[in-house]
Amino acid sequence: MRNRSLETPKLKRALAWLEAQTLYPKIYWEHPNDGIYAGVGASFSSNVLPENDDSCYFGGQDFTRRTGGLWEGFPESYFFAPKVLFIPDMFQKLPFCQDQRSRFSPLEAASYLRDRRDGEGVKDRDADEGKKQLLKYDGYNSEESDGDLPPLPSLISRLDSPSYSDWIASVEGVLKGIQQKKYQKVVLARHTDLTFNTPPSPFTLLAALPGDKKFAFVLSPDRAFIGATPETLFRREGKRIESAAVAGTRPRGKTPEEDEMLQEELLSSAKDQHEFAVVEEMIQSALAPFCRTFKKSAQSVLQTPSVQHLHHHFEGILKTGVTDRALIAALSPTPAVGGNPRERAIEEIVKREPFDRGWYGAPIGWVKPDASHFMVGIRSALLQKNHLNLFAGAGIVEGSDALKEWEELEHKISPFMRIFL
Repeated sequence: MRNRSLETPKLKRALAWLEAQTLYPKIYWEHPNDGIYAGVGASFSSNVLPENDDSCYFGGQDFTRRTGGLWEGFPESYFFAPKVLFIPDMFQKLPFCQDQRSRFSPLEAASYLRDRRDGEGVKDRDADEGKKQLLKYDGYNSEESDGDLPPLPSLISRLDSPSYSDWIASVEGVLKGIQQKKYQKVVLARHTDLTFNTPPSPFTLLAALPGDKKFAFVLSPDRAFIGATPETLFRREGKRIESAAVAGTRPRGKTPEEDEMLQEELLSSAKDQHEFAVVEEMIQSALAPFCRTFKKSAQSVLQTPSVQHLHHHFEGILKTGVTDRALIAALSPTPAVGGNPRERAIEEIVKREPFDRGWYGAPIGWVKPDASHFMVGIRSALLQKNHLNLFAGAGIVEGSDALKEWEELEHKISPFMRIFL
């Protein structure tokens, strides 16, 4: 029997397919190790990370407690199992339903398809049942998309919070705290509010962002959290776990020669190596106690389309009974987005930043019965109607310069800004 696909768009049209749906929430997840997931609707949802559930959940949670209304309409913690989940597979592209009456497990589906490489595919009755399930969802559009996305709107204004003068004052205040031995590092962030003539489509923005590590959590027609993060919090397959330390920043060069020069400058910078060491030591000390075996790679440079960072890769075998909740609690927020010591750094962040971080810098990802993957929600933006709120942070350590850190913020939001300029 030849493989049979349900009436869904091709994988390359996943963003256009999501744009065409009126069923919420929507999820888009792209990573080289995961492929692409696209889903709509919520069969099940929870305000805590689900455990011992056979569905595939996507979601995230806040960086720290909220004090304002910037993230109004976005839950502090939210995980949902899509009603319709579009799963990438090298032999078949098939959506599966997850609800009380007919639960097609994405994990079982992917395994089923991989085990049938001889050409035997999904049974007719399974496909027919899947079609029935899809058609019963109000807002689900089973038609093929032509791949078109809405055009980009016009940028009207930009407002930075804090302003540059307030940023200088905050950096100087943190440096004074470092001299007084209150903490080693504090990551200060900036919120940049872009206003447009009409609301942008989150999927048009995502399509325009460079890179192959992207996400979109679209909770309603006018609320979405999107981005292209390079930073893995942890990825688990069974008991095997991997994580990464990422810190220190230089822009990408305009030529290969300039790129290499900036890379060498990063590797030889005492300030950046110190900042990186703080992150590396914390992740290693937090993760190693959960593992039976644990090792790290040699230091390398992680390059993204706009910037490059110092990088270490960790991997290990988890002890029996370790949960994803325990891993998140131990690892998040890392010094790469918070600081060190964690509690004192967060106190300083809450005191000095004139906005709530929400899901920025916090764990976002997915969990299945025997696997999970959580990234750090950086290089990200909160979309609210015709406002795109960009977030970027810079690690303040001994030797930091306020102007250079401000310039680093500009490099980090440049993938978004280049879309409109």
